Amino acid sequence: MKLLHSIEGDLSQLEERTVLDLMDVLRKVHSTRLSLAVTEKSASLIENLHNIVCDMASENMELVDGNFALNYLNRICHIDSDLLDQDKVKVFVDIFRMKANDPDTVSFLVD
Repeated sequence: MKLLHSIEGDLSQLEERTVLDLMDVLRKVHSTRLSLAVTEKSASLIENLHNIVCDMASENMELVDGNFALNYLNRICHIDSDLLDQDKVKVFVDIFRMKANDPDTVSFLVD
């Protein structure tokens, strides 16, 4: 529980790799269902991180790396859909599609 409380800082300042790693950790902690407090706290952090990532991505679509978009979607596809704002998931999927269809950025799919 101490770990979960220490994560509550400014999540908007995290680097892409850290966002992916943190989402992995939160997803795993949440799935353990160790206690009601841990489950609720991890759910809150997952929701908060997801909202921040999606809001920042939708505000700066041109800056979103295609590889990050793919990896982020891979992380969140394993999370209970009731924890994630599905409208924001759709926006992120649309960003990924845009990147995948752009000949200048499509190389991330084959690297």
